[in-house]
Amino acid sequence: MYGRIIWLRRHEVSIDVDNIAKPILDALKGVVFEDDALISQCLVTRIDINAKPDFTIVDAGAPGQSYQELIDLLADIQVDDILYVEIGSTDLQRLVFGIIDGGAS
Repeated sequence: MYGRIIWLRRHEVSIDVDNIAKPILDALKGVVFEDDALISQCLVTRIDINAKPDFTIVDAGAPGQSYQELIDLLADIQVDDILYVEIGSTDLQRLVFGIIDGGAS
């Protein structure tokens, strides 16, 4: 199984990105999956919405209304934190080298 965790925030935090996944995956244990030891790959992203340089959001086949819901939440300045968590099955392990987003450097 894989996990993707994206935390968009409007305020400063001191938590390191490597400490974000554990409490989230632990909370999903027994609810989404039997044991977080089943997660063999996890990508965690922390984005400061107010920081420069700007970030880009790309709708690359997001499930359902996820993309539009994210756009709506970002437009609401009263929303301080947005947490997106995706858990899925991996049928094939891939090793991909290079920059994570695949964009040009």
